[in-house]
Amino acid sequence: YTTIAPLAVVLLASAFKEVQEDLKRHQSDSELNARLGKALSGNTFAARKWKDLCVGDIVRVESDEFIPADLVLISSSEPEGLCYIETSNLDGETNLKIKQASPQTYSLTSPSLASALHGTLRSEQPNNSLYTYEGTLELVNDMNVPKTVSLGPDQMLLRGAQLRNTPWIYGIVVFTGHETKLMRNATAAPIKRTAVERQVNIHIIFLFVFLLALSLGSTIGASINTWFLSGQQWYLVEPSTFTGKAKAFIEDILTFIILYNNLIPISLIVTMEVVKFQQAQLINANLDMYYAPSDTPALCRTSSLVEELGQIEFVFSDKTGTLTRNEMEFKKC
Repeated sequence: YTTIAPLAVVLLASAFKEVQEDLKRHQSDSELNARLGKALSGNTFAARKWKDLCVGDIVRVESDEFIPADLVLISSSEPEGLCYIETSNLDGETNLKIKQASPQTYSLTSPSLASALHGTLRSEQPNNSLYTYEGTLELVNDMNVPKTVSLGPDQMLLRGAQLRNTPWIYGIVVFTGHETKLMRNATAAPIKRTAVERQVNIHIIFLFVFLLALSLGSTIGASINTWFLSGQQWYLVEPSTFTGKAKAFIEDILTFIILYNNLIPISLIVTMEVVKFQQAQLINANLDMYYAPSDTPALCRTSSLVEELGQIEFVFSDKTGTLTRNEMEFKKC
């Protein structure tokens, strides 16, 4: 119990910190999914949460709003169905991209006309390609005569992009949730370890190996002492069979591991976690990083990497101002 109790405290402290940070991420995801968009219901557009949008819904997106799902552009407020989007959340590019609705649909500029749209949309399978799309829209007019409309990347509006310089657009939802191209490109967050953590882990592994070696040496010494002095220690019950001696040998190893477990610095791990957490709180409360015009304080999303901030020696900036890691070697001056 003297070993299990401190170890349990260490694990609970680490788990509490990780759970708290995961809850913040889930809260951010919930806020994003709870954003309101406008979906066509009858002949009017009604407010609906992003997470409630379904494939086939006709959505209205207004200027400076984010696109709630992967949409096929059918019309806009601009002539010939043009619109401008910014994809900085997807590929980092801030220049506006031009999208254009199909000539067969860009005249559907009112809710009543959009609600009269009937047909079948045949789309490609969900994939992670941001710059390609293939699909066909089979429209059926009032005379029940089908008309096939080819769809391509110029009609695809991706979730996460932002509508710019266009009052409004209408689009048909083709991919939602984890089937959107944005989510298809999302990868699991890698486990990041700082230089301090890597160094501490190496030391702990070395101490654990030393602990095993010390326990093994002590067990061998105890066994030799028992075998050679068993005649003098007549008051101790010693196993006489090979199985009994092997069991006693293993029990001695475990006993010495428990006796020497103070070699492992369990409290050091707790101390590091507490220091990281307090450093993250100090970053959040730093008034020097508070931006008053937009009431935006500093936000430390994870406390796992805060000690790396004090080890930055050089920051290279390219012509666009994006922070990057350039592998350069200084030749001469």
